[in-house]
Amino acid sequence: MLKKASKMNKKYSGYLLLALAIGIVLYQYFKYRVAPDFNVNELKLVTIEGKAYPITFKENKLLVISFFTTWCGSCHQEFKEIQQAKFKNLIPNFEFVAITDESLEKLNRYVEHYSYDYIDFVHYPQNVGNIGVHAFPTIYIFNSKGKLLYSKVGL
Repeated sequence: MLKKASKMNKKYSGYLLLALAIGIVLYQYFKYRVAPDFNVNELKLVTIEGKAYPITFKENKLLVISFFTTWCGSCHQEFKEIQQAKFKNLIPNFEFVAITDESLEKLNRYVEHYSYDYIDFVHYPQNVGNIGVHAFPTIYIFNSKGKLLYSKVGL
């Protein structure tokens, strides 16, 4: 009887470990691979000069918001592609805003070094993790009415 109980305990322990592993994988997936939902109008953003930067939606324009960090290679690649596409007028009805929670000094050095003409770089003075952004780039596309059309984590 004891052997049978021991076998059952091992069997249930295996199921418990499997369930725990699945739970951890799902948690990691949703934390780092699914763009979080938040109210973009509530973001308190600051320009590189330190002035308030309100999010605005313009008629007949899509707004692309990208959360990034200055050390993120994928983010830099994304900005280069946006710059090239805008320069060639392949995406005329888009506005781009790049948001980081890194210091204004770091952001200013980045902007001075790379000089992207078609992207508004702004600072979020809190940790972006507080709104659920944990991976970079995290991208959102909104229509002219402010409705979210698309979101993605990664390049």
